[in-house]
Amino acid sequence: MTYDDGMRERTRRALNISSYNSTFDNFKALAGTEKSLAAFKAFTGETTWNMLLNIGTAGGGKTHLCEALSLAWLEQGIRVRVYVWPEFIKLLQSTFKGDLQGQLDTIFTRYKKAPRLIMDDVGMGGAVDKSWEWGVLDELINYRWRERLITVMTTNLDITELPDRTVSRFRDRLYGRVILNNSEDYRPKRGYSD
Repeated sequence: MTYDDGMRERTRRALNISSYNSTFDNFKALAGTEKSLAAFKAFTGETTWNMLLNIGTAGGGKTHLCEALSLAWLEQGIRVRVYVWPEFIKLLQSTFKGDLQGQLDTIFTRYKKAPRLIMDDVGMGGAVDKSWEWGVLDELINYRWRERLITVMTTNLDITELPDRTVSRFRDRLYGRVILNNSEDYRPKRGYSD
């Protein structure tokens, strides 16, 4: 591995992306993904809104779009990591004991105040206490909505399973968008030709 390869791999890990191939150009736009693709791409330029909630079933390309946005921002000189909700919740829970005990506010504030945030797979496990988990989500999104910080969130959950206050902020037509990605699962079709 050369220095450039090593640097490239460190950057990939820092962005928490699976591959440099997860670009908008490489996205397989199946029926039902068109609005999602357009919404993610909108964040590479100027938008009048700053919050996106992308809802859809597993395998619909939401993670690919998160990674594509991270890579597009990197090309613009902006480093934004793709966070995964269960890992985020586990990190916060680790502040209750052990080496990170007592650092909840410090760690949570870093996410809350980040100029840009991509959070994938919201609601996909993590906390034993769902009310605590939804409280974390509500505080995170409420702060980011008030401060008009760029926030991209994806979930496999039905919109009715998410906290109402959180959804309301994404539905604010001045500052947010809720986009349904209603494509079928792409993963079982990989490698097949029609």
